[in-house]
Amino acid sequence: SESRMKAVFKSAIDSLIIFKLDETILDINDSARKLFGWTREELLGKPFETLLADNFEQKGINFLTHSISVDSPDRANESDEMIGQTKEGKLVPLEVSITQVAANGEAYYLGTLRDISDRKHAESELKLSKRSLQDLVRRLNLATEAGEIGIWNWDFRSGELEWDDRMYLMYDVDRENATDTYDMWKARVLEE
Repeated sequence: SESRMKAVFKSAIDSLIIFKLDETILDINDSARKLFGWTREELLGKPFETLLADNFEQKGINFLTHSISVDSPDRANESDEMIGQTKEGKLVPLEVSITQVAANGEAYYLGTLRDISDRKHAESELKLSKRSLQDLVRRLNLATEAGEIGIWNWDFRSGELEWDDRMYLMYDVDRENATDTYDMWKARVLEE
């Protein structure tokens, strides 16, 4: 029923915005109001781009035409990333999906906007960690080459050794014929 749909719209966790084809906002739910800081009354009749950040080449795009085509129902499960802007000017990375809905014989669009700030922060941290690890590995490789140090790993349970090229060279072992075991290494260590 209509009252049930209104209750779902109003209480949804994601920010929901109903648009006309010309991208004027017809309604927003409480989550959208909280996310963007605008009241419902302030946004009614305003263009969708009111919620988009400046300087990200998003303004002037016909958002609905870009996001969903009446002839492309396969886009219904896809989303785009955009940069939103709150009433106070704070930038918010968003995942946006648009669904066409019909009511009273007219076509409307339901925009689902999800704040992905936490995901973007985690992606950024992951990239930073990856760069740090790559730098650490690069410096370790330089140090081992400069110091002519070999690197090895020993599996205590199986007794299997894993050597880098320098270890084979240092112990004068033919890599192709090596047994790669602890005993192979022990046989090459000089007694005191």
